[in-house]
Amino acid sequence: MANLFYSIEVEQSVLGSLLINNDQIDNAADLAIDDFQKPQHKIIFNAIKLLIDQGKSADIVTVSESLTDVQLTQCGGLAYIAELSKNTPSTLNFKHYFSILRNYTKARKLQTIMSKFNDDMTKTVFTDSQSCNELIANIESELFKLGNTYQQKNTLSVTQLLDNVMEFLESENSPFISTGFTDLDRKIGGLEPKEITLVGARPSMGKTAWLISLICYYIIRASSHPDEPIAPIVIFSLEMDAQSLMMRIISILSGVPFIDIKNKHLDDSDYGKLSSAIALLLKFKTSLIIDDEAHLTPSILRRKLQRYIRLHGHPQFVGIDYVQLMSLGAKQIENRAVEVSTISRELKIQCKDFSIPLVLLAQLNRSVENRPDKRPLMSDLKESGALEQDATSVILLYRDEVYNEHTEFKGMGEFIIAKARNASVGSVKVQFNGPCMHYRNLAKGEN
Repeated sequence: MANLFYSIEVEQSVLGSLLINNDQIDNAADLAIDDFQKPQHKIIFNAIKLLIDQGKSADIVTVSESLTDVQLTQCGGLAYIAELSKNTPSTLNFKHYFSILRNYTKARKLQTIMSKFNDDMTKTVFTDSQSCNELIANIESELFKLGNTYQQKNTLSVTQLLDNVMEFLESENSPFISTGFTDLDRKIGGLEPKEITLVGARPSMGKTAWLISLICYYIIRASSHPDEPIAPIVIFSLEMDAQSLMMRIISILSGVPFIDIKNKHLDDSDYGKLSSAIALLLKFKTSLIIDDEAHLTPSILRRKLQRYIRLHGHPQFVGIDYVQLMSLGAKQIENRAVEVSTISRELKIQCKDFSIPLVLLAQLNRSVENRPDKRPLMSDLKESGALEQDATSVILLYRDEVYNEHTEFKGMGEFIIAKARNASVGSVKVQFNGPCMHYRNLAKGEN
């Protein structure tokens, strides 16, 4: 099928503008040879670019002289290069010419994606229940990349950067999202947009409890500020089903022990507390999104986030419980460590693409069990060191009562800040409410 997605006149105007004023290339720093469809225009642009990159002037004469006789003949000779400059209406319109040229580039890329998608459809065995979902996820991922690949990003000057810093210092608002844990926020500032906060622990230490505590803090805080818009929270729960997660949230908000709710051992007082908690949660019926589909790949995550953002707005933060339960789907990876590393890198990219704080819960390996001091280390992260590399903050959870029945630290937990790229490492002590299974700040006077 012939490719109709180009304009000879636009390509000529872009090249003509560059020949007249080489400085215009600064307004299209990512202009590439693939932006031109006509072969002769590719040759001319490549010559212009090489001369400019070498610090030389690129005009009609220097460009023609830099070409071989064969190349000069292929692109129409000196007369055609001169015609490009002569027929360019105005270099002042260069940004507009470039914008149109780039639209044609994206259209050609889109045509390639759609063609590949059609080919993939003909090769797919639809008796596989996940096959269609994988196809949709793949094309949405490709379309997202296409939509973001050609976004022009301007480098900020020192003056602009300093203005941004002063605006940050003078503003009452903070880009960081509070975790609700006062001492932890003092250490790391909170959850950062475009950054990953990794929370690692051994089983029974309370990874999910940490995330639920964060959710409940957000709900309580948002309910006490009814005039402020409610940004959604998106949770991907790969380990626990949505209903169980909701029951644990209700337990925290109501103060009724989770086991009593689960076994329905409730009195009239309990029902009153549960009713109040449910009434509170109903205010967040479109703001708390719990996705418990067990199969999650980075491409599926991207597709779902796009949909949730479209329907409910930009999220306050996104949580995944837990990251090692993700996979790359049908892609063949030589070992699990490499797969987790690939997943981690993909999540880092998405975190920046969507400009969201991303909270990843992670399982730690068994090596901690063989040490006298059971406090976890960053090296205990299961299956991949890439997780710690891609995270801005790494918080490891420890509760002494899990290992020592007669500990003096019953009902207490420790947040070990093992990595804080933009803050300080250290340790924070907190309370752990066993019956409702959540973390909270220490009461005043506690150590």
